[in-house]
Amino acid sequence: MTSAMLTDFLKSLALLGAFLLLGVFLRAKVKFLQKAFIPSSVIGGFLLLLLGPQCLDLLPVPAEWFSVYSLLPGVLIVPVVAAVPLGLTIGSGSGGNDSKGWTAR
Repeated sequence: MTSAMLTDFLKSLALLGAFLLLGVFLRAKVKFLQKAFIPSSVIGGFLLLLLGPQCLDLLPVPAEWFSVYSLLPGVLIVPVVAAVPLGLTIGSGSGGNDSKGWTAR
């Protein structure tokens, strides 16, 4: 990985982070978004979609960043799947049905 690729990666993540923070701010201030239970990540992503080159083309987002964005779900699913068994215990030793397998805490 070259320094230019790393710089593009960090800049693209900074743009996503900025719109996530904007989504958090909007969700905190707009009562409709709170009552509708719309997550701040969806709000920020929708704003980036509207302002980006796909709709209104107000933000000059380079086309290379979209290739970076398309790789993120495949990379970020690994910690989610790896963290699934963290809330489980193996055989609690109580003598009941719980001692034969995995149970939730």
